[in-house]
Amino acid sequence: MLKNKTSLYLLFPLVIIIWGVVIYKMAGAFKDEPVILPATPRTMAEEVKIVKRDTFSLLPIDKDPFLGHYYKKPVQAKARPVIRAEKVEWPDISYLGMISDTGKSSEVHILQLNGRQFILEKNQVAEEIRIIGSRAGEVTLLYKGERKIFKKNG
Repeated sequence: MLKNKTSLYLLFPLVIIIWGVVIYKMAGAFKDEPVILPATPRTMAEEVKIVKRDTFSLLPIDKDPFLGHYYKKPVQAKARPVIRAEKVEWPDISYLGMISDTGKSSEVHILQLNGRQFILEKNQVAEEIRIIGSRAGEVTLLYKGERKIFKKNG
């Protein structure tokens, strides 16, 4: 490529000029000369126009436009008046025990109600008291809609 001396004489000064321009630009970038800004005329402040806000209202949407189903309005539960149940006064009751045969086909319970003894089977009633269930050593009684468990005395 560089067989001719003429091409060498032309290209060598061109390379030196290009490198000189690059070094000059680099050195000029690091100078600390103050930058002079062009003077701009001051503008007068214009009055600010107050724009009244546009008011609008949206209509309620009953149907979803994309899914196609209707929205349900939340149903508020109606407040029910609190009915206080009267406290049931139970009579004096003591459970004395149970008598049963070996097959446990018939069970008889002995209860003492207000000083009187009663022999009752399951679901029998004495003085408004019903036996609704029993386990070993205890009996479940129902009196005026209220249940109570009594354990064997003695």
